Amino acid sequence: DYFSYNPSAEQIKEVDFLAKKIIPEIIFQSELDNKRANKNSAWFANYNNIFKISNRLSLKTNLYYIHDKITSTQFFENNNFIDSQQILTSDNYNIEKQPTQYRGDVEIKYNSSKNSLIEYKLKVSQESINTVTDVLQNKATNYQTELQTKDFKFKQSLLFTQKISEKKALQILFNHSSNNIPQNYFLTPSVYDPLIYTSDNQFSNFRKNIASVQSIFLGSTAKTKYTFSIGSSFEE
Repeated sequence: DYFSYNPSAEQIKEVDFLAKKIIPEIIFQSELDNKRANKNSAWFANYNNIFKISNRLSLKTNLYYIHDKITSTQFFENNNFIDSQQILTSDNYNIEKQPTQYRGDVEIKYNSSKNSLIEYKLKVSQESINTVTDVLQNKATNYQTELQTKDFKFKQSLLFTQKISEKKALQILFNHSSNNIPQNYFLTPSVYDPLIYTSDNQFSNFRKNIASVQSIFLGSTAKTKYTFSIGSSFEE
């Protein structure tokens, strides 16, 4: 959702694996609804397939692409009367945001024996968003901002399950994820010192890496089910 940036169910579920985006993207808010206030032009493609390579091996793939160009024009005018004096102020906003996202998912399942299963999952995505905003204040002062954001996500997991008996099983789980979000923000003309600088620039680069390993023992009796687990995790 590039209009209002409501998080998806997947983003809410995986929020602990994501780095912080310190410079927020523009949220298109208006007194009118999106259909009346914004215009977009989207290209979207999705491909997914399941390959049964053998009786023991299967492969599931998903490829995803989206590109959008969202534009919004808003004009605000205020006419104030204070002690018989008229003060007229105005703000004219022209916003153009171009997001592009590539994503690929892979899931492999392999029955190494009748009592064991290996599952590997991989998610890779690259998102870039370029947002340019022109602001004209009181029909005299002009500002332009540009925000360049890149968001690279990499996540993989490996799960090995060994059936010990009809009521006992052992699992070994490995997880690794990486998220890198570099951002560049430009403001023209400079508000810091316009006599020396033509523009201001703010740069941030937040990264988050997580790795964990866990062993899980599952079992059951006639009256109860039990689980024992031990593991270790690293977060940077």
